[in-house]
Amino acid sequence: RKKAPTCGNCHSGHYVKGHLSRVEIGREMVSVCGTCHPAQAATYLDNYHGKAAVNLGDKNAAFCTDCHGAHHCRSLKEKKVALAACKRCHLAATENFTQVIIHNTTRDLAENDRRKRAHVALIRVVTVLMTILVLLVVGFFYGHSFIWILRELHEKLRKHQ
Repeated sequence: RKKAPTCGNCHSGHYVKGHLSRVEIGREMVSVCGTCHPAQAATYLDNYHGKAAVNLGDKNAAFCTDCHGAHHCRSLKEKKVALAACKRCHLAATENFTQVIIHNTTRDLAENDRRKRAHVALIRVVTVLMTILVLLVVGFFYGHSFIWILRELHEKLRKHQ
Protein backbone atom coordinates (compact mmCIF):
# COMPACT_ATOMS: atom_id res chain seq x y z
CA ARG A 1 0.00 0.00 0.00
CA LYS A 2 1.30 3.47 -0.90
CA LYS A 3 1.81 6.19 1.68
CA ALA A 4 -0.36 9.28 1.43
CA PRO A 5 1.42 12.29 -0.06
CA THR A 6 2.55 15.13 2.16
CA CYS A 7 2.58 18.84 1.35
CA GLY A 8 6.13 18.61 0.01
CA ASN A 9 5.14 16.07 -2.62
CA CYS A 10 3.13 18.69 -4.50
CA HIS A 11 4.33 22.01 -3.08
CA SER A 12 7.89 23.22 -3.24
CA GLY A 13 9.19 25.48 -0.52
CA HIS A 14 11.68 27.11 -2.86
CA TYR A 15 11.61 28.74 -6.27
CA VAL A 16 7.84 29.17 -6.42
CA LYS A 17 6.97 31.51 -9.24
CA GLY A 18 4.37 34.13 -8.46
CA HIS A 19 1.83 35.71 -10.77
CA LEU A 20 1.35 32.69 -13.01
CA SER A 21 -1.67 32.51 -15.28
CA ARG A 22 -4.26 29.75 -14.89
CA VAL A 23 -2.76 27.93 -17.89
CA GLU A 24 0.79 28.15 -16.51
CA ILE A 25 -0.39 26.87 -13.12
CA GLY A 26 -2.32 24.08 -14.85
CA ARG A 27 0.66 23.00 -16.93
CA GLU A 28 2.81 22.91 -13.80
CA MET A 29 0.06 20.95 -12.05
CA VAL A 30 0.00 18.29 -14.77
CA SER A 31 3.75 17.95 -14.39
CA VAL A 32 3.52 17.67 -10.58
CA CYS A 33 0.58 15.24 -10.64
CA GLY A 34 2.33 13.26 -13.36
CA THR A 35 5.29 12.44 -11.13
CA CYS A 36 3.10 10.07 -9.08
CA HIS A 37 0.45 9.42 -11.73
CA PRO A 38 2.36 9.10 -15.04
CA ALA A 39 -0.24 6.91 -16.79
CA GLN A 40 -3.05 9.30 -15.89
CA ALA A 41 -1.02 12.34 -16.98
CA ALA A 42 -0.23 10.69 -20.32
CA THR A 43 -3.85 9.77 -20.99
CA TYR A 44 -4.99 13.24 -19.89
CA LEU A 45 -2.63 14.80 -22.44
CA ASP A 46 -4.05 12.50 -25.14
CA ASN A 47 -7.60 13.53 -24.25
CA TYR A 48 -9.47 16.64 -25.42
CA HIS A 49 -9.16 18.30 -22.00
CA GLY A 50 -5.39 17.92 -21.94
CA LYS A 51 -4.90 18.97 -25.55
CA ALA A 52 -7.06 22.07 -25.11
CA ALA A 53 -5.54 23.03 -21.76
CA VAL A 54 -1.87 22.20 -22.12
CA ASN A 55 -1.25 22.32 -25.88
CA LEU A 56 -3.63 25.11 -26.88
CA GLY A 57 -3.49 27.09 -23.62
CA ASP A 58 -7.28 27.23 -23.22
CA LYS A 59 -7.85 28.76 -19.78
CA ASN A 60 -11.38 27.33 -19.67
CA ALA A 61 -10.27 23.73 -20.19
CA ALA A 62 -10.05 21.34 -17.24
CA PHE A 63 -6.77 20.68 -15.44
CA CYS A 64 -6.17 17.90 -12.87
CA THR A 65 -7.51 19.80 -9.86
CA ASP A 66 -10.64 20.95 -11.66
CA CYS A 67 -11.94 17.38 -11.55
CA HIS A 68 -9.99 15.77 -8.72
CA GLY A 69 -9.59 18.74 -6.36
CA ALA A 70 -6.39 20.27 -5.07
CA HIS A 71 -6.10 18.87 -1.57
CA HIS A 72 -8.69 16.09 -1.36
CA CYS A 73 -7.54 14.40 -4.60
CA ARG A 74 -10.85 12.67 -5.17
CA SER A 75 -11.19 9.49 -7.14
CA LEU A 76 -14.00 9.74 -9.68
CA LYS A 77 -14.96 6.06 -9.61
CA GLU A 78 -18.25 6.83 -7.85
CA LYS A 79 -20.83 8.18 -10.30
CA LYS A 80 -22.12 10.88 -7.91
CA VAL A 81 -18.63 12.27 -7.35
CA ALA A 82 -17.81 12.07 -11.06
CA LEU A 83 -21.07 13.80 -12.02
CA ALA A 84 -20.44 16.60 -9.52
CA ALA A 85 -16.97 17.09 -11.02
CA CYS A 86 -18.38 17.21 -14.57
CA LYS A 87 -21.11 19.67 -13.54
CA ARG A 88 -18.53 22.22 -12.44
CA CYS A 89 -17.90 22.99 -16.13
CA HIS A 90 -20.74 21.20 -17.91
CA LEU A 91 -23.80 22.52 -16.08
CA ALA A 92 -26.28 20.40 -18.03
CA ALA A 93 -24.31 17.17 -17.51
CA THR A 94 -26.34 14.05 -16.86
CA GLU A 95 -25.30 10.67 -15.48
CA ASN A 96 -24.32 9.64 -19.02
CA PHE A 97 -21.44 12.13 -18.76
CA THR A 98 -19.79 9.83 -16.23
CA GLN A 99 -19.47 7.16 -18.93
CA VAL A 100 -17.00 9.27 -20.90
CA ILE A 101 -13.51 7.81 -20.60
CA ILE A 102 -11.05 10.57 -19.75
CA HIS A 103 -8.10 8.45 -18.66
CA ASN A 104 -7.82 5.75 -21.30
CA THR A 105 -6.23 3.16 -19.03
CA THR A 106 -7.73 0.09 -17.40
CA ARG A 107 -5.66 0.69 -14.25
CA ASP A 108 -8.08 3.37 -13.08
CA LEU A 109 -11.24 1.43 -13.77
CA ALA A 110 -12.98 -0.57 -11.10
CA GLU A 111 -12.60 -4.32 -11.46
CA ASN A 112 -16.35 -4.73 -11.88
CA ASP A 113 -16.66 -2.07 -14.58
CA ARG A 114 -16.47 -4.50 -17.51
CA ARG A 115 -18.31 -2.16 -19.86
CA LYS A 116 -15.70 0.60 -19.56
CA ARG A 117 -12.88 -1.95 -19.76
CA ALA A 118 -14.37 -3.20 -23.02
CA HIS A 119 -14.62 0.37 -24.30
CA VAL A 120 -10.98 1.05 -23.42
CA ALA A 121 -9.95 -2.10 -25.29
CA LEU A 122 -12.08 -1.04 -28.27
CA ILE A 123 -10.54 2.45 -28.24
CA ARG A 124 -7.07 0.92 -28.34
CA VAL A 125 -7.97 -1.37 -31.25
CA VAL A 126 -9.55 1.48 -33.21
CA THR A 127 -6.53 3.71 -32.51
CA VAL A 128 -4.13 1.06 -33.82
CA LEU A 129 -6.28 0.36 -36.89
CA MET A 130 -6.67 4.06 -37.71
CA THR A 131 -2.93 4.63 -37.30
CA ILE A 132 -2.22 1.76 -39.68
CA LEU A 133 -4.81 3.07 -42.16
CA VAL A 134 -3.38 6.60 -42.10
CA LEU A 135 0.17 5.28 -42.56
CA LEU A 136 -0.92 3.08 -45.47
CA VAL A 137 -2.81 5.90 -47.20
CA VAL A 138 0.01 8.40 -46.72
CA GLY A 139 2.58 5.78 -47.79
CA PHE A 140 0.54 4.94 -50.88
CA PHE A 141 0.28 8.57 -51.97
CA TYR A 142 3.95 9.29 -51.27
CA GLY A 143 4.88 6.18 -53.25
CA HIS A 144 2.49 7.15 -56.03
CA SER A 145 3.94 10.67 -56.18
CA PHE A 146 7.49 9.31 -56.17
CA ILE A 147 6.72 6.93 -59.06
CA TRP A 148 4.97 9.75 -60.94
CA ILE A 149 8.04 11.97 -60.55
CA LEU A 150 10.29 9.14 -61.77
CA ARG A 151 8.03 8.67 -64.79
CA GLU A 152 8.14 12.39 -65.61
CA LEU A 153 11.91 12.39 -65.23
CA HIS A 154 12.20 9.31 -67.43
CA GLU A 155 10.09 10.93 -70.18
CA LYS A 156 12.13 14.16 -70.06
CA LEU A 157 15.41 12.26 -70.28
CA ARG A 158 14.08 10.13 -73.14
CA LYS A 159 13.03 13.23 -75.14
CA HIS A 160 16.47 14.81 -74.74
CA GLN A 161 18.32 11.76 -76.14
